[in-house]
Parts: sequence; structure tokens; C-alpha cells
Amino acid sequence: MKMTFRIAFLYALILAALTLLAQDEPRKDAEGCKDSPLVSRMPGAIINSCDNKEFEQAEMPTGRDADGNPITKKFEGDYHSWDIANREGVSEIQVFRNFENALKQGGFTIVYEDSPSTITAHKGDTWYMLDNKGSFYYQTIVTVKAMTQKSPLMPQA
Repeated sequence: MKMTFRIAFLYALILAALTLLAQDEPRKDAEGCKDSPLVSRMPGAIINSCDNKEFEQAEMPTGRDADGNPITKKFEGDYHSWDIANREGVSEIQVFRNFENALKQGGFTIVYEDSPSTITAHKGDTWYMLDNKGSFYYQTIVTVKAMTQKSPLMPQA
């Protein structure tokens, strides 16, 4: 009986230690993902996923019509996007203001704001959009360029 109790106690102790170790393990960025070279993430945030394409299309709000509705435009070119989770305790307006200020300091022109959820800005042919959800946010960057045709040659008749 004492042996069974000792084994059960040892098993419970090992389980508790493993649980504590798992909780202390820091969250990591998704494999292959790194920060944008233009705008870094919020301190303590983790990249859940990213997407990088040589040529892609993204639709972004660029202004408002006479009724105040967003006007959107599609941009094509070098495409990058990130899904980023904030650390606990960060508010939606905190994310919005941080990116608003960082973009202005970086020389971007803000063309659309819908506080605290969306910002669209550009610097030359590079367009940036923040889609802010508070506990997480999406960043999209498109550097406008024409597509370079890379298809195989057609056989001659």
C-alpha cells in the first residue's frame, strides 16, 4: 500500500512539474515569420502567421465618399501580411495610436483612419493597412509594381 501511494505521489509530482514548465514556456512566432522592416509589432506581441508573395492584390480603404462611407482601392505588387496577437492588457486604442504615431514618424501619409480599428497609409508606392481588433491585429503591406510575366513560352504553330 505504501508503495502504491509513493508511486501515485511521484506521478502527481512529475505531472505538476511538467505543467509548470509548460506554463513558463514563452510563446513563439510562427515558423518563418519575422517583423516588417517598415513597422515593427507592439512590444510583447507574437506573430501568429504571415504571408509573403512576389505579386498579390490587396484592397484597402483610401478615403470616404460624400456620405462618409469608405472608398476602397485595390493595390497590386509585392505583398506581405501578418496576423499578430497582442500581449494581455493592451487596449485597441493603444494599438491604434502606436501605429498612427509610428507611421507618421516613418514619413508615411495617412489617407484613411477609422479609430480605433483601421489605418491606411502610404509612402511613395508602398501602402500599409492596419486592421486592429484589440487583442490581435493584421498588418498588410503592398509595394505597388507591375507583374513580371513568368509563364512558359507558348509552342509555335
